[in-house]
Amino acid sequence: MAERIAQRQASAGPIEQHLTDGRWIRVSTRRTADHRTVSLHSDITDLKRREQVLLESQALLAEAQRIGHLGWWTLEIGRGRLRWSDEVYRIFGLLADDTTPDLESMMAAIPDSDRLVVQKAIEQASRYRTPFTIEHRINHPGGTYRIVHVKGEVRPDDSHSGQRLLATVLDITERKHIEEELRRSEERYTLAVAGSNEGIWDWDMDNDRVYVSPRFKGLFGLDDDESVEPLTHAVLISRIDPQHTEKYASRLNEHLSGRASYFSCEYMATIKPGEARWFLQRGLALRNGAGHSYRMAGSP
Repeated sequence: MAERIAQRQASAGPIEQHLTDGRWIRVSTRRTADHRTVSLHSDITDLKRREQVLLESQALLAEAQRIGHLGWWTLEIGRGRLRWSDEVYRIFGLLADDTTPDLESMMAAIPDSDRLVVQKAIEQASRYRTPFTIEHRINHPGGTYRIVHVKGEVRPDDSHSGQRLLATVLDITERKHIEEELRRSEERYTLAVAGSNEGIWDWDMDNDRVYVSPRFKGLFGLDDDESVEPLTHAVLISRIDPQHTEKYASRLNEHLSGRASYFSCEYMATIKPGEARWFLQRGLALRNGAGHSYRMAGSP
């Protein structure tokens, strides 16, 4: 009790007390004209609970942004004041203790070739109140860089009568690297197929679409046959001689079920009315983690 009295006397404003029964009390005191002390006790338990929920939500949001590499920045239009989240510091490779958020710092981290795009997006959004979506690079210490996807729009600013530009910043560096590697892989594959002059087929089994090389089209008599587009596996099987369809289906099933390490079948197929050819077809299926075959490719 003496400690509480001393605390009240020393305090210039309200004090908050956490009681043993879990409640929170705010105590405000004032002196009367006759030098007496009047205390007002308010139960603020619900308020403290809401504050705790808010703090936990903010902590979870910050952690989610860190995991997802998603940050934000906001610019007060007309004032030029910039604020950004902790994740933006990490994305930009900056230290919070060494950097004060401002447009100059942000633009300095953006390569010259991308800076004009960012400046134009901010200027047009601020002038015409239009949203924007852009991608740009960020220079990192050591000569590396990151790639970000930025979406912004103008919102009312509750702190004053003006408006502010709010933007999200998503680090897409890894995604871009994967896309580039995939593009190069597809380019190498296309070049290899074209350069080999071999008949190649690639079967997307989940969507039942078959890609074939120009050489395969010529061998199978598909050059001028637009009726087979889009090309499916059933269309190819329909050209196999009826005497060989059962053998073909059996060999294919052996491979797809895992009983054969690869697919191989010799058969005769009708190329054009009155014209047939013999083929030796080989292929290999790709399987996912559950063992499901989702793609198969081979020759002739």
